[in-house]
Amino acid sequence: MTEDLIQLPNVAEIKEMLEIAKRDIQSEIEQLPELQAASELLIQLIDVIENKLGKIKDFDALDNVQKIDIAAHLNFLQALLEDFFMFDEDEEFEDEDDFEDEDEELAEEEK
Repeated sequence: MTEDLIQLPNVAEIKEMLEIAKRDIQSEIEQLPELQAASELLIQLIDVIENKLGKIKDFDALDNVQKIDIAAHLNFLQALLEDFFMFDEDEEFEDEDDFEDEDEELAEEEK
């Protein structure tokens, strides 16, 4: 039953997703060189996952511990990718919050 709980794409799909992620990261760094340092952990993690996948042909042959290991690495990668690509948007949101704070201060001063 626990085997059904761990759903992974097939190995080829994961490898393709990793290649796309590398290209997207590189593209983002070209646009925003200040992200170079933040990308280093992402690239290292992708390398780790690729090394793990290099030995695997089919996830059905793995035991639950090995599946959990792959799933955990993929989940960590997904979280890091979300943070990495939200970097600019977070700055924009911070700026919007600053404007809202200023608007509130001006409204209080008018009272």
